[in-house]
Amino acid sequence: SKWEIICGRLKMYPEQVTLRFVVSAHGDAAKPECQQNLPQGTDEKLRTLREHLAAQPNNIHAYVVPAGDAHQSEYIAPYSMRRKFISGFTGSAGTAIVTRTKAALWTDGRYFLQGADELDCNWILMKAGLPETPSQTAWLNQELPANANVGVDPFLFSINTWLAFEKALGAQGHKMIPITENLIDKVWVDKPNRPDAALIPMNFTYTGKSWKNKIDDVRAELRAKKNVAMIVPALDNVAWLLNLRGDDVPYNPVFFSYVIVTLNSIEFYVDENKVRPAAVRSHLELDNCVGQHCITVRPYNQILSGIKAISDANPNGKVWLSPRTSSYALYNQLKPEQRYMATSPIYLAKSMKNEVERQRMRETYIKESALYCQFMAWLSKEILKKPDNLTEMSADKFMENMRWKAFPDFKGLSFATISAVGPNGAIIHYKASKKTDTKLDPDQLYLLDAGGQYLGGTTDTTRTWKFTPGTAYERECFTRVLMGQIDLARAVWPVGTHGRVIDILARLPLFRAGLQYRHGTGHGIGIFLNVHEGPGRITSGVPAYYEKPLAPGMFFSDEPGYYEAGKFGIRLETVVMVKKAKTPYNYEGMQFLEFETMTFVPIDAINLLNVKMLSREQRVWLNQYNVDIRDKVGKFLKERNWEEGYNWMLEYTKPIPLSDDAPPNGNSAYSSTNTVAIALMTATLMMVVNYFNRR
Repeated sequence: SKWEIICGRLKMYPEQVTLRFVVSAHGDAAKPECQQNLPQGTDEKLRTLREHLAAQPNNIHAYVVPAGDAHQSEYIAPYSMRRKFISGFTGSAGTAIVTRTKAALWTDGRYFLQGADELDCNWILMKAGLPETPSQTAWLNQELPANANVGVDPFLFSINTWLAFEKALGAQGHKMIPITENLIDKVWVDKPNRPDAALIPMNFTYTGKSWKNKIDDVRAELRAKKNVAMIVPALDNVAWLLNLRGDDVPYNPVFFSYVIVTLNSIEFYVDENKVRPAAVRSHLELDNCVGQHCITVRPYNQILSGIKAISDANPNGKVWLSPRTSSYALYNQLKPEQRYMATSPIYLAKSMKNEVERQRMRETYIKESALYCQFMAWLSKEILKKPDNLTEMSADKFMENMRWKAFPDFKGLSFATISAVGPNGAIIHYKASKKTDTKLDPDQLYLLDAGGQYLGGTTDTTRTWKFTPGTAYERECFTRVLMGQIDLARAVWPVGTHGRVIDILARLPLFRAGLQYRHGTGHGIGIFLNVHEGPGRITSGVPAYYEKPLAPGMFFSDEPGYYEAGKFGIRLETVVMVKKAKTPYNYEGMQFLEFETMTFVPIDAINLLNVKMLSREQRVWLNQYNVDIRDKVGKFLKERNWEEGYNWMLEYTKPIPLSDDAPPNGNSAYSSTNTVAIALMTATLMMVVNYFNRR
């Protein structure tokens, strides 16, 4: 018989077998409907972009469109979403390349399914990280004719990325050409304006350190490296340095700006109306500054002329640039001998929270955990009624509204909530839309990854639920994910250890079953800042040059997962903080570190846990975790009179047995008869051991 694949369906015909889909050079099967030569959503955009491309001088045959903005941000404002505009792909990670005849998009394993769904037939999906997928530069070298060049907006490429492209393409005779007038902006006729939200001054109660002291620390680093200035382009670094927050970028309380710190001056490049409010002027002491802490405010768009002025005034001085977060446009304003290239010390200082910040984060996670319990109490009842209006999007909105009503210091979500039912949960960074919004089903797994921005901290919590008994396979997968999360949470390691070293602890229970997940295990977290923060990370592979070892005060997610396309997704995410460990010994004076748990939300031990798979140590940890939830979150729930959440929490934090043939610790039968039996067995064993020792 003959089979024809049309729009995801199979039709049977007589004769031979014919599969109507195309396989591209990198091994991806194109969508079946792409063989029908129908109009595509990006047709006109690509045609217009290619017209502008052809009109450029310097024989430019390709244009690269990164996901980020001029500050190399992960999360970007709508006006910076050029890659989304040209490709239709909405994931946070990914780079588009448009040549005169082809269009391709590279993204990582978190977005393979999403990319396949969102890209139309004009685009080739490149699954970055797979052995068969060429790198961006390898593909360009393959596609470009001889002596053809590549155009890029120099503000949108970091120094590192530009130099890497330049080297790889130069080996084949191609050049990188900076195009200062962004070509996507020429196509994007209804492009939004740059945001201009108000600034929020942060006082000592939340920061634990004044902005003046932070400036002094930066200057100490400049003196130590014999530099004359540091350019600060990363938005979260500017916000942290000046103890200010904003609302220019969705989910991240940052604002468009640069700072240049010299040994005797501070230049703040920002839209001037942002610093007009009296509270901001007072915070920065703009009207009554003293000495070397005076801040000069300059227009945001004058950053290049500001760098050029410093370059001209200090011909023999070095200027500090962070190569991952400084754009090539900034780099190009300095002479080669003036460039000092190193990771900014602000990253490490920002990640190691001080005691004030740690306490604010503890408080924030307790109330966030309590709200999660109250929400789940509501959802657990509603979902069993199977109402038609209970969907991924409505559940997400209900939880967000709870935050706005409950907490005056709530400032918004920390990322787009991942509210995913059944197969949607397999899309690692799924975001429900009107097109995909799915009704919640008690018989399918429900993955909820949610977080908020509060004055006292940034939260990020994931749990996976089922509201009817899970299958044996679902329970096994869920339990293996939990085992990995527990094993990582229990880790102890010496000072100087990178997060990549301990990543295997979270993956090993899955590896033993031949399972895996294509994302990192832990990302750093800011305090009322970015939900993803460096320079530490917990993932597989070898540490990059800019990554730093785990250090006290760093906050990380602990989030292993497992995903099966078309079936379900499982992820458990608990936030932890690095702290000094109390060990019985200290080998040669060595200091050890461990994690302190921040998130206190129960796991689904009712419908998804297979207790028999857990070791005794894992069971002890889980029981203690549940005791902590009852103590810390239970108290908050009672104070709030959230009875439903409190009762739900009690139901999901019942102790589990410490062995397969014994009831939970504390049961009278276990603590009497079984204890006597164990004591007799132990005494007998000791007699045997002593006998052989004497022999």
